[in-house]
Amino acid sequence: PTTYVRPASRAPPPLLLGRPRLDLVGRIDRWWSERRDQSHWRRDRPERIILVRHGQSCGNTDKKFFSTVPDSQIPLTDRGYAQAAVAGLKIRNLVGNESVRFF
Repeated sequence: PTTYVRPASRAPPPLLLGRPRLDLVGRIDRWWSERRDQSHWRRDRPERIILVRHGQSCGNTDKKFFSTVPDSQIPLTDRGYAQAAVAGLKIRNLVGNESVRFF
């Protein structure tokens, strides 16, 4: 492995308010470590977000449903119920014993 040596002719980084300029990675690391230590920061934000789309509905198989039944009241087909059950099992395996909130 070769090491990088800055050429001597390159000027040093400019000063900001009398202090040497910090590199971006260092500033991000410091910001993240400060935020991580604040209890409200950890409590208010979920560690994981899972998005799930509904299973097949009667509206997916027959477009006439959309003109006669409100979207929220269109029932799932048998296939849609099976898809929902499979999705539930996959989420249970993924989440385990963690506490979850649904929206």
